[in-house]
Amino acid sequence: MTQTIAVISPQASSKATTPIASPNINLYWDLNINRNKLSALHFFKQLTTGFCVYSPNVEKLYSHFEVVLPKDNHEHLIILPNPYIFNNSFNHINEKHLINTGILLLPGECLNKKGIIIAVPKNKKNTFRLLPLHIGGQVVINRFREKHNLPFLPVLLNPDLRGFQSQRPFIHLFRLRFTGDEHDELPLPTQQAITKTIHNKLTYLGSH
Repeated sequence: MTQTIAVISPQASSKATTPIASPNINLYWDLNINRNKLSALHFFKQLTTGFCVYSPNVEKLYSHFEVVLPKDNHEHLIILPNPYIFNNSFNHINEKHLINTGILLLPGECLNKKGIIIAVPKNKKNTFRLLPLHIGGQVVINRFREKHNLPFLPVLLNPDLRGFQSQRPFIHLFRLRFTGDEHDELPLPTQQAITKTIHNKLTYLGSH
């Protein structure tokens, strides 16, 4: 059976051997605001090793993909879903399951630090606690579980790349919300599979 992947550019390459699905404009990240596009590419590649990406246009969650900056179009980052990994994506996930956490992710170089920085909102408006991702992420996960008795399921929303101080990128962190029982429209096995996939990616991010 031939496997298809989501469209990754307006025109398919003549050398492509894998059929391309109908256009999905949500697989583009706009870089017009960001002046340092290579920095944005590096930052986003770091993020995608540890996070899944949700595309509201097709109601899909992608777990394995590549991020590229096309040679003929330096205004967009494009994600290429990996067609060769089993269970690479989850379908029919309504956007109502998506919640904005208010948390930001930004490259440490913006603050003369290494790695990825997580900015966790404080009580005061527009103020954040800045921590290395491997530390701050665990704090967020633990606090969420203590408060809600549910797993914290962070994802990136497509498209959501913005300019940081007009030069550096940052991205909002969203989460998926499931009821965790049979009354949810998504089957419980699907919820469990998504939870496992997200946690596996987070574990990989924390170990690198």
